[in-house]
Amino acid sequence: IAWAEQRTDEALKLQAQAAEAASAADRTEPPMLASGPRVRLGGMQLRAKRYADGEQTFRASLAVHPSNGFALQGLEKALAARGKQAEAQATRDKLATTWALADAEARAAL
Repeated sequence: IAWAEQRTDEALKLQAQAAEAASAADRTEPPMLASGPRVRLGGMQLRAKRYADGEQTFRASLAVHPSNGFALQGLEKALAARGKQAEAQATRDKLATTWALADAEARAAL
């Protein structure tokens, strides 16, 4: 609701809390089940043009799940927005490899 009402700071704070709560669940649930809130936080940060925060969030997600295609895609966008073209290209290359191995339904979710 906060995001829809353009209360960006509040929305990002709430989503960060959801990501933290989900990381605890990730230790007990099937792998990657709880990674969605952190990836969603990164996406929100990108839409809010908080690219450095988004980069940090996607890197944190990738530290736990190195081949998460959604996090790689977000990281690539954050890096490109920050002018880090070489890192963005390297991330794009890793994403291409990761998606080639991913389920077709997962690729379609982009």
